[in-house]
Amino acid sequence: MREAVRQHLPEVEAGWDCMFIARNPIAFASYTEVETAVSQLLARAKLMLLDS
Repeated sequence: MREAVRQHLPEVEAGWDCMFIARNPIAFASYTEVETAVSQLLARAKLMLLDS
């Protein structure tokens, strides 16, 4: 999860602190599933820069 979040840091608007809480099912998720979830959560929170 740390790497998936790190990959999206340049896309997050400046000035925001985000906390991600991993639940038990993450232990069985692929990197792609985690990365997709991180991307969807950031977009849902409207923290993604528009030009990214």
